[in-house]
Amino acid sequence: MTLLPYPREVSGLRRIDKKIVLIGDPAVGKTSLVRRFVQNTFDDKYIASIGVKVSKKTMEFKICGTDVQLDMMIFDVLGQHDFHRLRRMYVDGANGAMLVCDLSRLDTIESIESFWYPEMEKIVGKIPMIILGNKCDLADEFSDGASLLKAVSGILSLPTQLCSAKTGVGVEDAFMRIGREVLESHFQKEAPVAQMVTIENLHMAADAVISHYCERQDNRDAAIETCAIVFKEAGFNIRQPTKESLIRAIDLLFEKEKNEIGEERALANRAERMRYLDGL
Repeated sequence: MTLLPYPREVSGLRRIDKKIVLIGDPAVGKTSLVRRFVQNTFDDKYIASIGVKVSKKTMEFKICGTDVQLDMMIFDVLGQHDFHRLRRMYVDGANGAMLVCDLSRLDTIESIESFWYPEMEKIVGKIPMIILGNKCDLADEFSDGASLLKAVSGILSLPTQLCSAKTGVGVEDAFMRIGREVLESHFQKEAPVAQMVTIENLHMAADAVISHYCERQDNRDAAIETCAIVFKEAGFNIRQPTKESLIRAIDLLFEKEKNEIGEERALANRAERMRYLDGL
């Protein structure tokens, strides 16, 4: 059950879908946390999740200067330690995880370290995760549960958030936090890909500029040598090209041609070469 995220542009926002899973022992309040966050309601009746419950919540962020609308698909996964194969099906493809424990039950905190974190790492590897200490209305930040949670978070190097599905304290903050971490991870992975595309496009633009110049010269070998000198003088590095250095190379070719064919024709050639940079 893998959710495939894809970016879309909606009214100036970049829209991204992400899958978030809530896991933890039975009766720690996973379903109540989702209900509180999505519907802003609470019901103290315990209903065991059979398999998985899926909810959706739309949130807005500003990440790396970009306005983002996050469609968060929240998977509330069964808490029984058995059913590994079933849980794997629901967890697979998760972009972020919230490991939920009950601050008033120390065993649920211990199982985050001994069972749930290793289980998640085995299925999805390293993804953004946060430990939620639910029911802080029953056990505050000075309780034994909070102290144990702090120790576990230190061992696993994971952030924590105390919250209460009953009162609503810390719930929205927790989901906002995991949402931001997931989006930041998304943009970090996307940046190298975008950089590779930009470099390839700059290479293609540089080749087009060189071809444009050489095609208008009688001696192509001499023209290629001229381009090599000009591009070096402009600081165009083939491994790390920049748009600015390519523009400098085009300007230098213009200066050279101006003395050979006149300023009017040289300007026309420069304008044609600058069009190769459109979109870069």
